[in-house]
Amino acid sequence: MTSARTRRAFHTNVGRRGAALLGLAVADALYAVSLLDDGQRQSATVRWFETIGPLHLWVALWLGVAALCLAGVVAGFVQPRGSRHWAFFGAVGIKLWWLIMCVTGWFSGEVSIGAVGLWFGLLFFVLLISGWPEPASWNEDQPPSENG
Repeated sequence: MTSARTRRAFHTNVGRRGAALLGLAVADALYAVSLLDDGQRQSATVRWFETIGPLHLWVALWLGVAALCLAGVVAGFVQPRGSRHWAFFGAVGIKLWWLIMCVTGWFSGEVSIGAVGLWFGLLFFVLLISGWPEPASWNEDQPPSENG
C-alpha cells in the first residue's frame, strides 16, 4: 500500500476523532504504567489517590479507558465515521473523576493547584474534540493533500 493510500484508508476509516482516540489510548496507557513507577509514587497527587483507593485500582481504570479508546479506533474500521461517543465518554469520565479528586485534594492541601490546572486543561481539550464532527471525506479519486 502506498503512503497516500494508507493515509486515505486511515482518514476514511478512522478520521481525526479516531486519531484523537488513538492518542488518548496511548497517553492513558502510559499514564497507567507511570503510576507503577516508584518515582511517580513520590508525587503528592499519586499519594493522595492512594489514600482514596489502592494504586492497582487506578492503574486498572486507566488501562480500561485506554482499551476503550483503542476500541473506538478499531470501531472506525467496522463502521467508518460512525459514532464513537462511548469511547469519548470513557476518556472524559476518567479525566473528570481525576479532576474532581484533584480539586478535593487541593482543598485539603494534599494536591498542588498545578495538578488541578493540568487535569482541567486536558479534560477541556478532550471535551472539545469529542464534540467535533468529522470533516467531509475527500473525493476517492484524489489523493489526500499534504496538509490534511
